[in-house]
Amino acid sequence: MSDSITQQAADIPGTLLEWSRILLNDATVGPDDNFIDAGGHSLLAQKLSDSIREKYGVDLSFAVLFNESIERVAEDLVAKVSA
Repeated sequence: MSDSITQQAADIPGTLLEWSRILLNDATVGPDDNFIDAGGHSLLAQKLSDSIREKYGVDLSFAVLFNESIERVAEDLVAKVSA
């Protein structure tokens, strides 16, 4: 794995948490929170998904955003980016 991909993968958890906090307008959102349970909805999930696709070139299933913690979403995304 190249250094740029390794660095990009390492930045994913923090970036995803930051984007979630911005979209939800809630600085208290943590990695164990679920995006939807923290106040997200389908339009915000679409914005988050679009940002992920734009930055990382990965399509992430809405089911993951709706059912998993932000930390688990980040882990899934790291695995896809690193593959």
